[in-house]
Amino acid sequence: MYVSFSLLGRLTNSEINGALKPLITKLPITFYLKEGKQLPRSVSLLLQSDDVLDGIEKCLKGTGLTTTHLEYLISSKNARDESTRTHHRNQASVNFDDDIFSFGKKVNIPSLDLNPALEKWLRLYLEEAVKLQSKHFRRTQLVRKRMEEIKEQLKLKEFLWCSTMGLNLQTGVIGGFHRTVQRHLDSLGHLEGTKVIFSDLHHTTLAADRAARHTICLAVLDQAEDWARFLRRYNQTDLQYLIKDTDYKEYELRRILGGIKILRPLAIGAVGGSQIARPVEILLYKERIGILLHHLYMLNEVLDEHSMSQFELEIDIAQWETGVIFPSEREKTTSFSVTERGSFLVRYDIRPEQLIEHLSTFSEEARERRQFYRQLKRRRNFLEERLCETYGIKEIRKQPGLPDSKMVDCLQRLQRSKILDNYPLIVGNRLLISKNYRKHFDGFLIIPWDWKF
Repeated sequence: MYVSFSLLGRLTNSEINGALKPLITKLPITFYLKEGKQLPRSVSLLLQSDDVLDGIEKCLKGTGLTTTHLEYLISSKNARDESTRTHHRNQASVNFDDDIFSFGKKVNIPSLDLNPALEKWLRLYLEEAVKLQSKHFRRTQLVRKRMEEIKEQLKLKEFLWCSTMGLNLQTGVIGGFHRTVQRHLDSLGHLEGTKVIFSDLHHTTLAADRAARHTICLAVLDQAEDWARFLRRYNQTDLQYLIKDTDYKEYELRRILGGIKILRPLAIGAVGGSQIARPVEILLYKERIGILLHHLYMLNEVLDEHSMSQFELEIDIAQWETGVIFPSEREKTTSFSVTERGSFLVRYDIRPEQLIEHLSTFSEEARERRQFYRQLKRRRNFLEERLCETYGIKEIRKQPGLPDSKMVDCLQRLQRSKILDNYPLIVGNRLLISKNYRKHFDGFLIIPWDWKF
């Protein structure tokens, strides 16, 4: 059980034995109780006493918490103030029951609702969200302008902010990187066509990414000189060998599996505080796909050339697993599946004969899902345009990694329920469909895709 206090009181002066002594006439006390995995509950009390420490000590003892430090404070205070203490007893009483702790009067506190209905959340927080977006508008625009300038100067394929913790764009971080680029611009010409992202990983690294052959992940916690040093050595022999070795392993996988297209992991971080995926270091990616390639070499079976060229293959490298994990100790995993977009998702340690068999068995299902995915994208674009026109919304965006089926389900319920009709403040806002509510994130108002009425 954890208890945190927030004490706010009104101090007055009273004359005791010719000396002025501050008294707290009315002291509101708010504290939170949390036990195990239960939600925290707030308790508000009004203490009318000239001795706050005695009252709090009674309250803590009622909860069974240790009060050693508090008892020391009380004894020290008694020794200091013995000459000026009054003989009036503390009038505060502590009552204990199963629900709440209170001083003489029980106060019912509603439980914290972490997933309220959309209408309730808009009623409570929409006005504040609009103020926050207006307040941070200039800062957000400045950061985005600097990012566009960096992208143009280095001729990058893409420059993104991808926080796995859902942090907003940091003005200081982007500003520091902008100054670093200006100082070393002449020595960074080799970055042309590369994708660069900022992430809150523990170190700057090179990642495998679906949107590019490779991606430079700059760590927010590193210093400007660390970024510059890594960017300068990016075209050195060891990193280039690592990149070429990874490309060769993917080429061999395509050759053995009938020209199938290899999709790399998504290095997208998180948006709105909802983690989707972390950037995968290219060294780990190379080692794991090397295991799959070795097993296919041992099988010594090659599919007909171009027989699988219209399909896509994603390799699940299980980046959270480290060391040797025996089958009996590993949680039950799916070695082969077909994703929503019609690609095959294959675990890196799948048996090669099972992989060959499943590619043939599930090829028809993959074609059907790919056709359905195209219809989903058209439906999503139609619903986004319709909602923007109806309610004057500037932009509706989907969090990277969120399936299109969930996005379409969210937009359809927004349109059919007409829940936004009662909130004219939604005009001019930008909506981001994610996993949690958030009042402001880089100029977007975030609502979960599975919001409830």
